[in-house]
Amino acid sequence: MGEDNVCFGGFGSSVQSALARGLRLGFVGGTDNHRGRPGSGRSFQSGLDYNDYVTGGITGVLAQELTREAIFEAIWQRRCYATTGVRMLLDFSVNGRVMGQEIKATGEEARAARTIVVKAAGTADIARAVIVRNGQDVHTCEGNGRVLELVWQDDAPLGEVVSKEGWAYYYVRLTQSDGNMAWSSPVWIDS
Repeated sequence: MGEDNVCFGGFGSSVQSALARGLRLGFVGGTDNHRGRPGSGRSFQSGLDYNDYVTGGITGVLAQELTREAIFEAIWQRRCYATTGVRMLLDFSVNGRVMGQEIKATGEEARAARTIVVKAAGTADIARAVIVRNGQDVHTCEGNGRVLELVWQDDAPLGEVVSKEGWAYYYVRLTQSDGNMAWSSPVWIDS
């Protein structure tokens, strides 16, 4: 396999590896239990061990309306997020651009700080939200209940943040008190 491939089996197969290579992905959650029960709840039907309970992931989308066309359009535009199987609500933006969008930072926007906004509602108390920039945790906010609203400004100069190829990305990772998680699709910034 060449350096530009994302391959199976732990050798560059993670989302982090794909993002580091410059691929622009939307995050989705799903199941792969080989039992034909996608989206099913906890079930002993999950695998080899009868006592091994697995919950399938869920994909959330920011769609304009509740139609098949609008949902697929939101997924194609990467306005989607992944959860570990709980029905969390998540909205994430950078400088007013929602998850999945790309920002062409020129002029004043290239010199200004980036404002990250997170709004989330959990199925349990939200323990923390972590802002990830280019694969690194750059800001953590502790939760206080089932609803979280966070506004954080990244004051680091964009020239110090972007890769040698001239881009950067941000996303949020949420963790609930029960261990369930959610990840927004990234917002990319091109300088």
